[in-house]
Amino acid sequence: MSITNRADRPAWTRSPLCVVCAVALALAVATSSGAFAQPDLSPRALEPEELDAATVERAAARFELDTIVYDMLTATGVPGAVVAIALGGEVLVAEAYGTADVAAARTLTLDDPLWLASLTKTLTGIAVLDLAARGEFDLAAPLDTLLPAGSVPPPPAGDDTPLTPWHLLTHTSGFDERLLGTAAFDAGPSPPLASLALPPRVEGAGSGPRYGNAGHHALGLLLETVTGSNAEAALRELVFEPLGLESARLFRPADDAYEAATVPGHAREAGGALRPLTTPTVLDATAGGLRLSGRDAATLLAALTAQEPTGPLGNDVRTALLTPAARAHPEAAGTTLGMAEGWLLGHEVVLQSGDLPGTHSLLLIVPGYALGLFVHVNGPAGETGAWETVDGIRDPRWWLAERIVERFLGDAREAPPAVPASALPADGRVQSGVYRPDRISRTGPEAFLTLTGLAQFPVRVEADGSVVVATPADASPPRRYHPGAAGAYVRAGGGDVLAATHGPDGEPRLHGWLGLPATLERVPPLERLEVLLACLLAAAVAALVALVSWPLGAWFRWRGRGPRSSGPGSSLQVLRWAARVQALAVVAWLVVTFRAVDTAQRSLALDPTWWPAASAALAVVTMAGLTLVMVGALLVLSGARDRRGPPLRPRAAFHVVLGLAGLALVLPSWVWRLPPWS
Repeated sequence: MSITNRADRPAWTRSPLCVVCAVALALAVATSSGAFAQPDLSPRALEPEELDAATVERAAARFELDTIVYDMLTATGVPGAVVAIALGGEVLVAEAYGTADVAAARTLTLDDPLWLASLTKTLTGIAVLDLAARGEFDLAAPLDTLLPAGSVPPPPAGDDTPLTPWHLLTHTSGFDERLLGTAAFDAGPSPPLASLALPPRVEGAGSGPRYGNAGHHALGLLLETVTGSNAEAALRELVFEPLGLESARLFRPADDAYEAATVPGHAREAGGALRPLTTPTVLDATAGGLRLSGRDAATLLAALTAQEPTGPLGNDVRTALLTPAARAHPEAAGTTLGMAEGWLLGHEVVLQSGDLPGTHSLLLIVPGYALGLFVHVNGPAGETGAWETVDGIRDPRWWLAERIVERFLGDAREAPPAVPASALPADGRVQSGVYRPDRISRTGPEAFLTLTGLAQFPVRVEADGSVVVATPADASPPRRYHPGAAGAYVRAGGGDVLAATHGPDGEPRLHGWLGLPATLERVPPLERLEVLLACLLAAAVAALVALVSWPLGAWFRWRGRGPRSSGPGSSLQVLRWAARVQALAVVAWLVVTFRAVDTAQRSLALDPTWWPAASAALAVVTMAGLTLVMVGALLVLSGARDRRGPPLRPRAAFHVVLGLAGLALVLPSWVWRLPPWS
């Protein structure tokens, strides 16, 4: 990692006149009244020995930061924020603003523990890299040789690439990440890591980045196996104590005073009022369970930006942590060994963000300038207010980060080089279509229903060869990428890279940083979400109508209004009973599938033990019912008559529709590769 000297810093921090003016202005500002708690800016006479460059620089930085944060709090309505800035291993400023808990009217301080969510991954990554640097294991060693037998899920069919710790650190393990952000529904004790099974592997190791928690859950198991201690004790010995992070806690519960001081997240009610939330327990703690004070977050920033890294960040650990992995491994685009890479105002950054209900954090390092930022907000932004990032994203963390980077480093965005799309290799050119995150199981019982919640990214290739990627639900303005000189696409005004490949099935894939390291796959025409939902809806409606017609038909026959001509041997009677059996099977399949999804979402455990037998039974019943319905319908439509009465074609029409709806549940296993049962 390159660390520049002070001469390379922005002009405003190097000019004595600018700095002195900033200090004078900072000392002249009196505390103003407002909706948020104000820091102490009362003037104080400085002793001559205090008027050194470092003191002046910190005072100027604090003044700049106060202005930026107050603008954010006023514009967004966020209840509180903690912000820290470090430069070259020195904490320039660390401040807490606003309210910790709106219900208790408690002021937010730097010593209050904060929920950092996925920032936990950075600390877990440091511990793993430190152990590897000590020779405890090799990052390229097969994971099943490092963990207890049976704890690593088998690879997908046809793949023999060994899964390694390197894949876990770079989010390229191929785990089914449908349980991203797994959390309990209450604030109960943290379960042992070993009690939670890893999810299935649905892609080969190294096939592309898929951000999630499963990889760092596996790294937590690795820490416990190698050290012989639980994950919190291992992190305390390897990372917390050497770096001086005294407030760090991983598991729940901590002592009563710590729990009471922890800052809750907040939700915004319909009328705009804020209310505190109970933070659920993160089950995979080494991926998202960390709590840390703002003061210790600043200490971590100083360690990450120091001229000479020490402790667990030595032995090239920090270099691995802050170097984009894609420089050596293109399939790991968007990641480092423990963090993610991105671009901010044209500056290459390494970052990790964390989100839990009502609480959001961001750790960001600009390696080329040894600048580090930490931002935590404990509530959502309001829907109104003229504020957003240059990408049109309404996220207070990123808005603050942009303003701070712009003040320190300036806006370095440049137009991408003019490279014709024809200069890119044929298999590296983006193809138009609708893309989705490629991290969902293709064979699990919940796959059919899980698709309803998938984000979709429309991608369009323009006549000039540029690529426009729209965000789901227009969450932010579309991003435009131009062909780049390095065989990939570079975003106009951003700098981040989009790479195109093809998956094992031949479908185009996109790899890049879209707020998180992501791999997108193009949705085949027959696998569009609308088609799947239509088939599911048709099957559910047909099954419901068939079940309702059953008692209605009996009631009409009892009242003497309906035909009694369908005896036990008639085609219509066989058709009716086959339709009823199939309808019952469809309803049972829906109920059992929803139950399986609900159970899977509550735990990282694999599918319930009763699922295989239930799914097999339902498959047999549904297929048998479908066969009888179709055969009976063919007999009726071919001209078969009941024992008494006219041909049965009109009365068979509904059952034909039901049979086709049932067929829609079977087709995915042949055409869409999305079987509704495993």
